[in-house]
Amino acid sequence: MKQTRYIVDRAGPLLPFLLERVKGGRNHVKGLLARGQVSVDGETVTRHDHPLSPGQVVEVFAQAPAEAPFPVLYEDGRILVVDKPAGLLTVASDGEKVRTAYRLAADYVGRRERGARVFIVHRLDRDTSGVLLFAKDEAVKRAYQEDWNGLVSRRGYLAVAEGVPPQQSGTVRTRLREKLKSVDKDLSIGADQKKPKKAVSPKSLKIGDGVRVLTMNLNGTVSTLPNAKGDFYVQMGILRSLVNIKDVELLDEPVVTGPTLSKTGGGKIKMSKSSSISPEVNLIGMTTDEALPVLDKYLDDAYLSHLNQVRVVHGRGTGALKAAVHKHLKKLKYVKDFRLGEFGEGDSGVTIVTFK
Repeated sequence: MKQTRYIVDRAGPLLPFLLERVKGGRNHVKGLLARGQVSVDGETVTRHDHPLSPGQVVEVFAQAPAEAPFPVLYEDGRILVVDKPAGLLTVASDGEKVRTAYRLAADYVGRRERGARVFIVHRLDRDTSGVLLFAKDEAVKRAYQEDWNGLVSRRGYLAVAEGVPPQQSGTVRTRLREKLKSVDKDLSIGADQKKPKKAVSPKSLKIGDGVRVLTMNLNGTVSTLPNAKGDFYVQMGILRSLVNIKDVELLDEPVVTGPTLSKTGGGKIKMSKSSSISPEVNLIGMTTDEALPVLDKYLDDAYLSHLNQVRVVHGRGTGALKAAVHKHLKKLKYVKDFRLGEFGEGDSGVTIVTFK
């Protein structure tokens, strides 16, 4: 922030000192004091009769200092640490794009220094209050994120409880396994539906096949081939779960007919999930060898479904998966272009793909 510095040469009150040196008249100088634009030895002073001593430094700022929208716990040239209140999103969502901790922090540093920015290091949920760290440049952001678990050795949460706990301290244990079984039972609609309509052969299963996990009542995509016991991984949205081949059934790909479509011998054409294709594929947790077949099948389905744009979620990590995805996208003739996600789209953990 632009400022003018003066060295006090003799003792006396602040107002006469300023009137001798600052242009604009008495009312202008009083306005500077009232707005907090004057400091003595680094401390903001608003009293016009503040006593000065020889050698002190008086600074007059061109703009009023920006007030932080939330308590600032620590700030220097590289980071900003704030106390985020409950009820405030860290970053924008579909329902709220303006009033977020990121936007408020960005406005705060931008008012203090032209061109200054902040970068998201981590997030807190809307209803969680607590310490939120922003970086002031991308290098600092990456340094924190790449070693976040090593730097943050302890995380603590305080919760408001209804009623009075029976003991002042202790450990609460629940029968988690029994609870999970109960929930699993509720999710399944009848015992007969827990058995596949047709047994799936391990040899017939391919990476990228669509399956339904019966006990979870969820659809997913095969991301690994079955082992000797018949266990393999299925990607279901953001959830990647180890399941057994006896607990899945293959999903039938929808078949449509139409005079404008090229026909097979039976006058039908297969369309891979074209009526319900998701605008996003999640590859997080997969190896490169596992991810590329899933990505290839998904992009084929999305292109046939006439989607204009899709999101490929690969995460940040070491960057190996992102590099492999980008290399693969360059080979696909039906891909017009692709780019890393911007803020609010997933940043560098997401690639946005546009079809021709």
